Amino acid sequence: MVQEADESTTGPASFIAIDPDGNPIQLYLSAGELEDDQFPYFHQLVAFFEQGNYPGLTLTSAIYAGERHGSEGVALTYLHGLRMLYPQAER
Repeated sequence: MVQEADESTTGPASFIAIDPDGNPIQLYLSAGELEDDQFPYFHQLVAFFEQGNYPGLTLTSAIYAGERHGSEGVALTYLHGLRMLYPQAER
């Protein structure tokens, strides 16, 4: 991965990760419903990527009902993230 300046913005947020081979980037972000103290930051991060209109970047986000930042939430993030990357895989 390399960094490239986004000419439409300034400051640290003006750099985004790009794949040097031009492959699309798929980003999966999640939070547990019981982590409500972190929601403003989570929603701010999601909005940053959604409003940035970054070419080649696909964002998927989820909030898991009844979960915190523990091992169950981490497992759900891995499983759902892999499912996003490999949607054709047999379930």
